[in-house]
Amino acid sequence: ENSIELLTLFDIEEVTYKNALLTSEGLIRVMTSDLHYSLKDKKILILGYGYCGVALIKQLMAYNKEIYVYAKDYHDKKNIFMNELINHDKLNDLSKFDIIINTIPQVIINKEELNSIKEDTLIYDIASFPYGFNLEYAKDINLKINILPGIPGLMLPASAAKVMYDGMKDFI
Repeated sequence: ENSIELLTLFDIEEVTYKNALLTSEGLIRVMTSDLHYSLKDKKILILGYGYCGVALIKQLMAYNKEIYVYAKDYHDKKNIFMNELINHDKLNDLSKFDIIINTIPQVIINKEELNSIKEDTLIYDIASFPYGFNLEYAKDINLKINILPGIPGLMLPASAAKVMYDGMKDFI
């Protein structure tokens, strides 16, 4: 009996990584247009150490060496340490951060954590639904969270199309 295996493009590691690089490039464009100051002087927290988190860290390191990373996985924490990044494993006080970027597609920032965020903190969520923040409560306390799905296709469409095409051509 024949079986059919269903794959998505994001099952191809190279496509996922290249998409993450495009996502981080697009997000950096958004952030620099939102800022009135250089990224160099900002305390940045990245929630998640997957493809997008790692791509963001690599690109942001050109601007800023003080990048904090939240990850729960032991191996991710080890890699954070080995790459001389700052592990931030307590989310109860986020008041020191100027920029918070979520890459985790599940709510990890709830009322207590949202209450600790400064009003002028730039917050970006590039994860999939349900995102990383309690959006309803954030709205109640007038905290603006920039939900940015599909950055590659929106900001770098030709590059995103090439990544998708290159990923598919091996299967056609």
